[in-house]
Formats: sequence, C-alpha cells, structure tokens
Amino acid sequence: MTPQLTRRPADEPANRTATDPFPYGSDRTGFLLTATARGVLRSREPAGPIGAAGSTDCPNCSGETIDGAGLFACTDCEWTGTLR
Repeated sequence: MTPQLTRRPADEPANRTATDPFPYGSDRTGFLLTATARGVLRSREPAGPIGAAGSTDCPNCSGETIDGAGLFACTDCEWTGTLR
C-alpha cells in the first residue's frame, strides 16, 4: 500500500458519522433499475435465431427469457441460448 492511500485527504473530516438514515429506510426517491443487455442472445445451435442487440427477449418468439447463470431460457417456446 502506498502512503497516498493510507493518509486521509485534507478535505475529509476526521470524524465521519452517518447523519442520514440507511437508504432503504429513508423517504428519498431514486431511479428504478432497468434490465439491459450488452450483446445479443444467440441460440446454442449455430444456425439458430439471433436476438436484437440490447434485448433479452426471446429471439424465436419475442417472449420473456429467464437468466439462469448465463444460460437464457424462454418461458414460452423452450428456446435456450446465451448472451454474447
């Protein structure tokens, strides 16, 4: 560890205490988390359908998919594939 990391910055107060309640218990509002994909869903078969970029909808029937540790499965048509 370097000395720069072990020293407190000059503008940081020596005694920091939480004056606001924990975020989940406060009245503050925030932003909803949105499901986004960075890639396309591809079938496990090389000639299978390819999904739209940035979408986790089923490329076969446009239904909803479930992510099971990187393996996506369609709840409507039994399609399976991965995000690449």
